[in-house]
Amino acid sequence: MTSRLTVEGERPNPVAIARNDRSTAKPREISSRSANVSDGAVIPRPLGVNPLLTISALAERCCALLAQDRGATIDYTLPSVPPAPAAPRALGIQFSGTMKGYLSAWVTGDYQAAADRGKADDSRFEFTLTIISDDLDRMLADPMHQARLIGTVKAPALSPDPIT
Repeated sequence: MTSRLTVEGERPNPVAIARNDRSTAKPREISSRSANVSDGAVIPRPLGVNPLLTISALAERCCALLAQDRGATIDYTLPSVPPAPAAPRALGIQFSGTMKGYLSAWVTGDYQAAADRGKADDSRFEFTLTIISDDLDRMLADPMHQARLIGTVKAPALSPDPIT
């Protein structure tokens, strides 16, 4: 699709109308104090396959010259500059374990007797724990290092639903 740009009128604010060569396309109006168009047509002959970068460089040069003529500057810093690399993260650790057995609310003084009574009453007890530490070296070196503990308890004698 090709377009042509015409400037209509000798007003202080001329209106530039870009008309597409397709008969179904509507003209677009560009109104400004001065319309500057930078196009690949300034190149006198074909450049070869895909002259995108050459035409882009020429358009950028035109913008720089227009800015210089008007006393403006162009900020070329990119907003997409990657952030400075973050400090290396410490090696963490996470492990889980499940224990299963029986629970008795009636026998409390003797572990084996409580287990036998819970088994006889079919009072199952199960818990799964996950221990998480964000710094393995600190966890091994410092006995006071705190790790996170999450888990679930399944004990129908205490609650019909798992306890978290």
